[in-house]
Amino acid sequence: YGNLIFAVSQTNEIMVGQVAQAIPWRTPSYVSSGTQTGESVQLEIPGRTRFGGYLIEATVCTINLRFEIRDSKFRASSPVERFDLEKVKLPLQVRSRQAGDRFVPLGLGREKKLGKFLTAQRVPREERKKVLVVSDSEKIIWVWPIRISEQAKISAGTRRILQLQITDVES
Repeated sequence: YGNLIFAVSQTNEIMVGQVAQAIPWRTPSYVSSGTQTGESVQLEIPGRTRFGGYLIEATVCTINLRFEIRDSKFRASSPVERFDLEKVKLPLQVRSRQAGDRFVPLGLGREKKLGKFLTAQRVPREERKKVLVVSDSEKIIWVWPIRISEQAKISAGTRRILQLQITDVES
C-alpha cells in the first residue's frame, strides 16, 4: 500500500493514514525457538520465533500518522496483524488456547469467553484445535487467525506499531 497505513478506529471505522515519518520495519535474520514456559513460547521482538509448526515474525515501526475516516466496514483478521505497541505489555507469549481463556474481540467492545466466541464465529471444531493465542503480560491480544483484541488495536493516536505474522510452515 505504499506510504498508507490502514487502521480501525474506536468506532470500528476503517481509517487511512499517511506515513509522515517512518523507521523501516526491522526484522533480524535469526530464528529463535523463544523462551519456553510450559506450553507457551516467549516471542522475540523484533525477531522470528518458532512455536511447534509455526513461524512468528515480529517487526516494529515508529510512525507519525495523520488519519482521516474513509469507510465504516468491519475488517476481518488475517495471517498478518498490526498492534499499537503502546497498548501491549511485553513480553508476548504464543500458546494454544486453554479452557477459560477470555478476550475482548475487535468490534465487540466487551470481554467474551474464547470458546463461546469461536462457536459464535462458526469456527469448525477441527479448526479450533489449530487456533493460537498471542498474549501480553495482562491479556490476549490476538486469537490467530480469527480476530485481534479491541484492547491492542491501532488508533489515531498510535505512534509505534508491532506487526506480527504467523505462518504454518508445516502446511
